Parts: sequence; structure tokens; C-alpha cells
Amino acid sequence: MYPIRGDGRTKLLAAVFVSALTVLLAAGCSGGGGGGGQEEEEQASQQTATTEETTGGMAGMEQGAKKMPGMTMEMETVDPSAAGVSMGFSSDPTEVQPNQPVALRYLVTDTSSGRVLTNLPIEMEKPMHLIAVSQDLRQFQHIHPAVSNDGAYTVSATFTESATYVLFDEFVYNEQTVLDRRELNVGQASEKSASLSPDLSPKTEGALTASLSAPETIIAGEDEHFTLRVTRDSQPVTDLEPYLGVPAHLIIISSDTRDYGHTHGEVGGMESMGSAPSTFGPEISFHHTFPHAGLYKMWAQFGYQGNVITVPYVVEVQ
Repeated sequence: MYPIRGDGRTKLLAAVFVSALTVLLAAGCSGGGGGGGQEEEEQASQQTATTEETTGGMAGMEQGAKKMPGMTMEMETVDPSAAGVSMGFSSDPTEVQPNQPVALRYLVTDTSSGRVLTNLPIEMEKPMHLIAVSQDLRQFQHIHPAVSNDGAYTVSATFTESATYVLFDEFVYNEQTVLDRRELNVGQASEKSASLSPDLSPKTEGALTASLSAPETIIAGEDEHFTLRVTRDSQPVTDLEPYLGVPAHLIIISSDTRDYGHTHGEVGGMESMGSAPSTFGPEISFHHTFPHAGLYKMWAQFGYQGNVITVPYVVEVQ
């Protein structure tokens, strides 16, 4: 998840520290007085209790913020086994061919009870988010399995090229974001890896042009900030629309497809608490912490006039 910025908490703790120091100095100055010792001790005790309540309350607020659904913070993910679920996967047909529809089927089972899970929580308007990319990162799909009559989460997909595809399936269980990663061969299996180079050039999709600004140097392990600006005929677009309940999605995958991230956009300098404005623009901000150095491909997705706009970029992380 994005680190919780601590500026407000730091200021509050500093204020509490100054207040406590004032009480102690006052106690030291009047310590020779005849009946004030007990009263001063009570004041100091009350001040300590207030400090503990304040810091404890802030910690609780921080924990609550991390868990609050719908926030634009990037969510940490766990493997299915760590979340206490097992994943059954199948495709119909089993031999997947290019340009032919295939049903992808996920059966999610609670490992402790053996119960098939058919009522996964809705997260960003869907119970599952499935990102499918070719191993060379040239092909990209963001689709959404839904529960079917047999209890499995199923979605139809069509893959246009013969290649090995990597499937990243996200869902929420026990207040954790679960990420299942697996590979699917389509036609002639290909182990071709991605050949990437940094690319922040403006992207044109229909009448729109989307430009991404990024830090000059992106450092692994640090919270990095990106801004997407959308124009039409060189004029700012102010009627962008949410996609899946948030201003935008940003999918981030490393060149070797081992590192995966999915974060959400912010508008007006504020994080969406699960209800994005009906229209906004021209800028959408993102935050992400890259786990390792290397090249990453990123796909930004947002809504415009009822359509989903997808624009790709490549960044290098030091």
C-alpha cells in the first residue's frame, strides 16, 4: 500500500510533546511548594493519559485508513495460500487458439472448510479483476470473471496472438487482496520476453492525447508520483469519467512479468473514498512504489464518453 504520510501525525505528536514538557517544567518550578506535589502529579498523569489516547487514536485511524475500502491507495497482495484459499483453473476449450473465444474458469475454495466461495466481496464494482498480458507485454486485457451456475468465476476472452499469456487474477477475501498468477499457452507457446525501453511519449487514442509526467529518477522502494494529463485538440479535457468506481486504474508489470501492481487515480489532489466525481480532468494523479529496479510497462485506464481509454507507457526504475 502507499505509505501513510505522517506530516499531520508528526505535528500532533510534537504539539503533545511540547505540552507535556510544559507541564514538567511547571512541576519543576513549583516543586518546593507545600501542597502542590500531588496536584502536579495528577496533572502529569492526566497529560500522559491524553498523550496515550491521542497516539493510540491516531494509530487506530492509520490502521483504519489502510483497511478502508474504496481508497485509492495501492493494496498489498498475498498469494492464495496465504489468504487461506485454493484456486482451481480451467479453460474451455482446453487447447486455446488465437482469435477464438475461450472461457476462463476460476474455482475459489476456502482451504479450511472446503467451501466453494461464490460471494466474493465487490471491489471496484467487480468481484474479480483479471489482467491478461502476453509474455512480451504487447497484448493487454482487463476483464472481469463473474460467478456462474456451477460456482466458478468465469469470463470469456479472445487472445489475438499465438503466445504465452500471463494471467493476474485479483480478488478480496478476509480483507486481503489475493493475487493468483498463472500462465496460459495460446496456440504455439512462446517464451519470448518483453523487450522494453523507456517510453513517456504522449499517446493518442481517438481524439484524445494523454501525456504522463514522471519523476526524472524513479527509485525502487520509494513512493513515486505520476500525473496523467488529457487534452483534445490541445485543449484540456474536463469531462473525463470514472472507470470501475475510481477516476482511473494504473496496471504496472515488470519486464519479466514477476512484479505486478494495480493502483488507482486521484483527482484534485484528493484520494477518492470510493466515490469518484462524475466528471473531472484534465489531470489524474497516481502513486506507486516499485519493489525492484528494472523496466516496467504501465497501462493507464480511464473513462470518456462511455468508453474505456487505455494508454501504455514504459518507465525505468533505479
